[in-house]
Amino acid sequence: MDNSFYKNRLIVVSARFDENTRLWVPIADISWEADGQRGSHTTIGPLQNFENWREAENHMIDLAKAWIHEVP
Repeated sequence: MDNSFYKNRLIVVSARFDENTRLWVPIADISWEADGQRGSHTTIGPLQNFENWREAENHMIDLAKAWIHEVP
């Protein structure tokens, strides 16, 4: 599990091992606070899997940052 701050948002990523495919599936949770309200967004994927947990987590950090850029 890894976490980082990016544009005032906390990104927490992890990867779970899929016993059926024997590969890693990445997960990211993005959370923030604005005007006293907390917000959160969880992303699972992408559809392709990864050979190891570190590769999956690094890819998910990039996807989370891209999602942050798309949200106004």
